[in-house]
Amino acid sequence: FLALESLAGLDQTYFDLNRSGARLAWEFFHPDKPVPRFISYIEDRVSANLVSIRFRNPESLRRHNIDFATKQDLWRFQLPHSREFSAFFRTVPFTYNAYKQYYDNDHLVDEAITAGIQIVAVVTSKVNTICSTATSRTFRDTSLKALVVRSSLFTSEVGAELVARDCDFGVVWVYEAVRGACRVSLRSCDTKADVSEIARRFGGGGHHNSAGFTWNAKTIEGLFE
Repeated sequence: FLALESLAGLDQTYFDLNRSGARLAWEFFHPDKPVPRFISYIEDRVSANLVSIRFRNPESLRRHNIDFATKQDLWRFQLPHSREFSAFFRTVPFTYNAYKQYYDNDHLVDEAITAGIQIVAVVTSKVNTICSTATSRTFRDTSLKALVVRSSLFTSEVGAELVARDCDFGVVWVYEAVRGACRVSLRSCDTKADVSEIARRFGGGGHHNSAGFTWNAKTIEGLFE
């Protein structure tokens, strides 16, 4: 949302908080072709929703290029076995050639889902262990109750599990010594607190269900009553 507000009005920038950057790019370059199954699975979990098009040659659409996209979690998991696909796909190298083999090969997508079944089982076990350390805290200057966990692993999965419990939102944080600050991730759901409002108070951003900010201290004790 910070990017949306600061870049509002720029002709070369297009925002859509309901579609992924992967889908937006595909629909721009291939308007008459159906979206590949692979891209639909990408959109169902980890997605980009800000795309900036830099015009190299305004006379030719085919010479446009994607300038940048910002990552955001849509966290839908509406497609069959979407969690399994997402879990496996994290192991795929982040290179063009590695990704390209999936976009037009549904058999590889099916193989990814099969391989992801065991990965999901392991991740679920670890997430439950991490969440067992959660503490309930009242966020400062509010009456909101947060479940708080310190973890550098499975941030979104841990956050989703926390917010499914008795709280207004979940907090997953970690101190990053290199930066000398804490990375604070907030997670919610449609029926609970708008964590983007909380994040903006501390110079961060995000959307209703997923947001974050940096806290310049070694712990986040100062965030709670």
